[in-house]
Amino acid sequence: GNQSMSYLLKGLDLVCRFRFMFLESDSEFSDQNILATRVERLPELAHRLLKELNLLQRDSRDAGLDQPKVWRNFISWDHIRKMSAEYLPREAKIREIVAKIAVANGQRATLTPLREELASALEEMENAIRPENALLVREMARRLQKMVQDDDNEITEAA
Repeated sequence: GNQSMSYLLKGLDLVCRFRFMFLESDSEFSDQNILATRVERLPELAHRLLKELNLLQRDSRDAGLDQPKVWRNFISWDHIRKMSAEYLPREAKIREIVAKIAVANGQRATLTPLREELASALEEMENAIRPENALLVREMARRLQKMVQDDDNEITEAA
């Protein structure tokens, strides 16, 4: 198949998974869900969050989408830099909080403020990344539509 189409489809999958994980209100990792989660269940939820972050990272690498130059096919360098600048420190902060939660397992007095801290970090992630994610989804969808239209035009012209 077409390498550009493969990157596009794999990229859309990753972008949509990320969107559901961090930007949708019904995600188990939404800030509101974290705040409503019982403190004793927080370590389990934080473990799943870490697992999902690791899966996104692995799948991005395995698909060849861990290189900024690939994303340049869909959005400008300015948007790539902005997304990276917004995402990377927030991801690191979330991973740091998750590690603290793992250490504090069973310690309600320690877990309660960590729940607030994790929810706040996730809310910051949502607010910072939402506009860039929406732009990326729109541009990738536009690119997919154009690829399909170009393929259809080639077939029509060949017939």
